[in-house]
Amino acid sequence: MTALSVTALRLAAIEALAPTAAIAAGSGFPTIAGSHVYDTRSVPVDALAPDAPPALTIGVYAEETEGVRRGDGSASHNEFLSVDLTFELELAVIDSFDGEPGVGNPATDAAAAVQLEFLASQIRYVLLVSQAGYPFRRICKAVSRTRTVPFRLPELAVRLARLTMVMACEIDDDEWSDAPGELPEPLAGFAAGLPDGSYARDVCDQIAAAWPGQETPPRLDEIRFGFGAERPDTFDDAPLKGRVDLTGDP
Repeated sequence: MTALSVTALRLAAIEALAPTAAIAAGSGFPTIAGSHVYDTRSVPVDALAPDAPPALTIGVYAEETEGVRRGDGSASHNEFLSVDLTFELELAVIDSFDGEPGVGNPATDAAAAVQLEFLASQIRYVLLVSQAGYPFRRICKAVSRTRTVPFRLPELAVRLARLTMVMACEIDDDEWSDAPGELPEPLAGFAAGLPDGSYARDVCDQIAAAWPGQETPPRLDEIRFGFGAERPDTFDDAPLKGRVDLTGDP
């Protein structure tokens, strides 16, 4: 299962790691990956120069999501959610594959290992400690576990300069509004704080435009109390012993 709160979590991580202000200025990025932060994909070929040295990059993915009922007496919605927020960290270079350029990774060495470990540590600092990660922490209630896995090619006895870091994040389920174009929480609160022109704001605006909403149930204006086993022909014919006005009118 999934929810738009998962989308909010992923977008909040991307905005924290590649702030809109830093992208506009071309400097001030919080990690050594710089602007090379990508949503649900790896670095594209046209983002790197063929003769450039290896570049550190981050791909951000929301993968396995699990929802658990809030208790035996609770309804199916809403749930406690846990999502694996995955970061693919790599030293990326342009290489030739069957005569076509593509993104590859060199074999790892001590220098590459330190860079990837440093980058992983920076990601955790930005999201879990720094002021820039506050919007992320408003969505992520806790990180229950973190694990990292190096990339291996066992058939070739090679380890590549690539590291997968997975953070298991505890988040809330969606809280929907009936109003057309109104995002559910926590995505709505996150979107409200985004700067104009940000990648995440554009995604949120597209989602909001697609939400048609639904009819609001009619308002209950009055509750009447009556006694007796008889069945009246109409509501107004029922014996009235008391009433509660819910309109707020005097």
